Order: sequence, then structure tokens, then C-alpha cells
Amino acid sequence: MARHFGLQHHELELKIDILDDLAAMVAGFDEPFGSWTALLAYHLSRFARQRVTVALAGDGGDEVFGGYPRYRGLRISEHLGHVPPTAIALAGRALRVLGEPTTALSLRRWGRQFLDSLALPPGERYAAWVGKGSETARDRPYARETARRIAEVRAPNFIAEAFDRPVFGDLVARAWYADIHGFLPENVLRCTDRMSMAHGLEVRVPFCDHVLLEQMAAAPSSMRVTALASKRVLRAIAGKWLPPAVLQRKKLGFSAPFGAWLKAAEARIVADWLHPDVIKRRGLFDVNGVARIVGEHRRGTRDHALRIWSLIVLEQWQRMYFD
Repeated sequence: MARHFGLQHHELELKIDILDDLAAMVAGFDEPFGSWTALLAYHLSRFARQRVTVALAGDGGDEVFGGYPRYRGLRISEHLGHVPPTAIALAGRALRVLGEPTTALSLRRWGRQFLDSLALPPGERYAAWVGKGSETARDRPYARETARRIAEVRAPNFIAEAFDRPVFGDLVARAWYADIHGFLPENVLRCTDRMSMAHGLEVRVPFCDHVLLEQMAAAPSSMRVTALASKRVLRAIAGKWLPPAVLQRKKLGFSAPFGAWLKAAEARIVADWLHPDVIKRRGLFDVNGVARIVGEHRRGTRDHALRIWSLIVLEQWQRMYFD
């Protein structure tokens, strides 16, 4: 891309200990945020701030133009209604037996999440994909008192509620609506804003221009995504300026070998942030429940990297603001 447009190109190669910048990242966010993209955004913003004070970001492109694999998953799920539930259940069990490599792009993890959610109503199915698991799975590690208090005040699943809110529209259109009202502002934009401002970097997001959003809101879902293609209208427009190699390239998310980074720090994590004494003193989670998550991840039977990272961030936040 840089050669094509005659631009200066700078590369940042990350070989990091995920715990080194944990405190600074949590302080910059000022609240618990369980996605590891915050760690990547923290390092990328620090790198960019060495050269510029204002930057452009592509945040919103996947939401506006239908770039996430989960949109294509919705299209595929529409065609699986005739598949016997027993066949889907058998396929899900087979994936669980194979285990889940703790890599950034685990097809087994995606496949298991996809199959496990097919029995759910579309809104709950989509919420499970966005939330990386069902509410039941997320509640399992809670201590008994925590679970009781949450049950008393639990509000409706806001992702499923937003998905079901439009009075018309297919599954992709409803997912688009839910993301525009939830995932984009509460996850993507919040992460970029907090982590960039932690380094004094101003980031602009042209894909979130309100006129563009209004235009795409009226566009049919087929202009965004089909079962075999994504970002269709954006690829058609960008084809005037971008080389074919870029247009035909598979999607590369803002991801990293986080599973490997987590494994490298595993001994320190278990001995400190997730030590049984620490879990018991906080009282929010069940000691055995947390140990099960860590054990399954260590053995490779289930990829719990995101859940473990969320627990680490929450513990660090409590140390900084409560202790």
C-alpha cells in the first residue's frame, strides 16, 4: 500500500510481555475493559505518537460495510435450518474432543461457537457471538453470592434487544443495527479513544461519518455481505484505486498471537493475579471455577484466553482503585 501510493511506511514489531504495560493500560482506560485489542491499541498509539499528533483509523469499516466474519456466519446459519439438530450436536462434540489451539485465529473455536449457538433465537445467537459465549457460560465462574446479586439486577441482554428492535430487516441488517448501537461505540471506538488519548494522540474515524452511516443504513444487506463475500460495496468502490492483491486479500483482523503471549506469562499470572488466595479475598469468583478455566486453557481443551485476560484486567483495576 505504501509503495502503491508513494507513502512513508513504518512497521512496529511487537514482542512483548503482556504484564509489563498492564498497569499503564488499565490506568489509561480508567475502567475494566476485557478485550486484548486495548493492549494492541496502546502500543500502536504510542508508536504513532512518536511521529504524528493526529491519525486516521479504519474503525467502523467492518460495521458499516459488513466486514466481520460473524455477518457471513448469519448468512450461513440462515441455510442450516434443514440440517438435523443431531448432526449439528455431533459436529459440536467432535470439535470439543479435538480441542482448541490457543491461537489468534482458531477455526475450531469459531466452529464450536457457531455450532453451539445455532439452537438459540437469532438475537441471542448473535449476542453469544459478539460476547464470545452465552450468558450461562459467562456466569459459571461467579461465586454464589455474586451470581445471586447479578440475577437480582440483571437487565435484558442489550445486544439481543438491539438485534430484535428493528421492525423489519433480515439477520444481517439487524446485526448491523445492533453493532452500530453497541459494539462500535462501546467497544471499538471507546478502545481507540482511551488508548490513543493515553499517549496524547488524536484519532479521526472517517468511516463513522454520519452521512455515510445514513446512506449505508438504507442499503440492502446484499451490498455488504453474502455467504461467500464481505464488504462488497466497499471493494467495488475501492477497486478504482487499490491494486487487485489488496482487494482480494482475506480479512486480517486487529489481532495478535495473544494465546502465545498469555502462555509465556502463565506462571506469573497464576502465582499472582489469579492466585486462589487473591480470588478468594475478592469474593467475586469461585476459586474452583477460575482454576477450571485456567486448567482447560493450559491443556488446550478450550480457548479461554479472552476470559483469562478479562480476569487479569479486572484484578489489576481493583488493585489500582480499591486497594
